[in-house]
Amino acid sequence: MRSSKAQILSRVHAIPTIRFTDQTLSSASGLVLFQLLFDRLDLFAGQLRTLDLEAMPVTSADERFVRRCRKVVDEHLDDDEFTVELFAREVGLSRAQLHRKLKAVADLAPRDFLRTQRLQRAANLLEGRYGNVTEVAYAVGFKSLSHFARSFREQFGMPPSEYPGGD
Repeated sequence: MRSSKAQILSRVHAIPTIRFTDQTLSSASGLVLFQLLFDRLDLFAGQLRTLDLEAMPVTSADERFVRRCRKVVDEHLDDDEFTVELFAREVGLSRAQLHRKLKAVADLAPRDFLRTQRLQRAANLLEGRYGNVTEVAYAVGFKSLSHFARSFREQFGMPPSEYPGGD
């Protein structure tokens, strides 16, 4: 069972504050205490790295932000000229602010967010037999079929032609 981020952080904050002096660190018990503290922090850091981001609760402001980003991408899905700069402008943030916010909320850079949204839509279109792979690739804003196929394989572990409905 995985611990939630809040549970882990509450345990980290529950570690008593210890003031180390030169005298404490020079003693054997001080060094052992210091090593135990760092081992404990390393354990918590490992747990934080393995958290499932999808299972974490999202605040309503973050949820609205992600919805707004998805809506903007959906509106420009077929536009192969839709760049991160245009994405940021549509969302109402600078490019750097968009990067920081998406990285914090979705753990994706804006470029990766765009690509992921396009690939998810492509998978939906292939499942719904919207058209062949070439038509779907262009419909979701990819200029290059080879780039689409490579990205699709990285995202879903199979080429788009083998995806259910992608014949």
